[in-house]
Amino acid sequence: MKNIRILLAILALINAQCQAKDVFVCGQHTDLCLEKINELGYDPEEDTLKFSSPPFNKRGLELPVNSEEYDAVNYGQIKHELMRLMPFMQDTAQELGIKLPYYTLSTFVQKKASKAKWLLIAAQKLYGNTPATQCLDRFLTDFAALPKNSIRSFEQWDMFVFNHNIPRNYKQRLNHSIALLLFGFTQAQSDRLNNLTVTKTTNHQTITVIISENGEVIATIQKPNKKNDKPGTEVSKMLNAGTKWAVKGLQGYQPKGCLTDLANLALAMMQVNVKLANQKGPKQEKKVALWIRRFVSIVMPRYGFRHNRLNALWIPDTIIEDDEVDDGCCKAFLRKIHKLRRTNLTIMTQLPDDSEFDALAEKRSQHGNVFRDPDSRNARALRSAHFCT
Repeated sequence: MKNIRILLAILALINAQCQAKDVFVCGQHTDLCLEKINELGYDPEEDTLKFSSPPFNKRGLELPVNSEEYDAVNYGQIKHELMRLMPFMQDTAQELGIKLPYYTLSTFVQKKASKAKWLLIAAQKLYGNTPATQCLDRFLTDFAALPKNSIRSFEQWDMFVFNHNIPRNYKQRLNHSIALLLFGFTQAQSDRLNNLTVTKTTNHQTITVIISENGEVIATIQKPNKKNDKPGTEVSKMLNAGTKWAVKGLQGYQPKGCLTDLANLALAMMQVNVKLANQKGPKQEKKVALWIRRFVSIVMPRYGFRHNRLNALWIPDTIIEDDEVDDGCCKAFLRKIHKLRRTNLTIMTQLPDDSEFDALAEKRSQHGNVFRDPDSRNARALRSAHFCT
């Protein structure tokens, strides 16, 4: 009998080693991360490997053959659809010691409202004191001045937005290329503003921002370098330097933390075609939000959970993640799915090799494997996620 049990154990081990692997990577694509994938015995002919590949995760390295990279847009309605998943994974998040995102007024975006003022200054220089510039000015000023706990529900946030003459369908029009129309600018004015060049020059005493169009200076802004930012010069378009922050202001009441990896995981599990998933443009937000809504309906059906509904999904058995907020959501969600299926999830956590994260590494090692990566660059995000209240 003992020999039979040993034989069965050996056969189970062989079967596990021969079984195709399904791996989702939402950590940073470093040399060590790719080395860990190789250690798993990844076989491009037999296994499935999918990456969450927003710009921050990429390192310019060649990824394994036959792997897929998801880099979906993640703003506006998409985030709200993803937040519907939080109750589903609440219990496994507690088991893993993970703090799930919650809605709050973003003080980070409030502080960045000064960058949107660059957009306002350019608009005033080009178009004068029009109703559109007045609307933008009043919204940015009032948003930056909102007390931290003044907004506690979507109803309160919508009331704040509507009081600034923003259309009631603003949540469906948050793509950066068209969002300025919400303040009253025309599409031609919006395109012109977004294409302005912003040159930011930092020295030890001052920060100088020059806004120009085709080489002609429109405005110059100078302020003290109070935070001792590193000297250097950055050149970008107003779309990213200013408009982006005005749009984020319209989403000022939002989930605390990023949800990009969770969005990419949902699309990967839905097996959405990568080219379709990664498209950009004004209509993509609606498409991704609909995919996420369908995903939520599969895992959280209206009439109760059913195992057979999961058969249409690709379900990773291994996750390699770097413990930021959205990574935590991914592993809590997958842990819940495997718990319902009575299967196992392998968690591999990538952390910086700084000693300040030793305690976090020890905590994460209780639920999976931890590897300390000298090329990891998310120390600031980890501090915000785990050490700040």
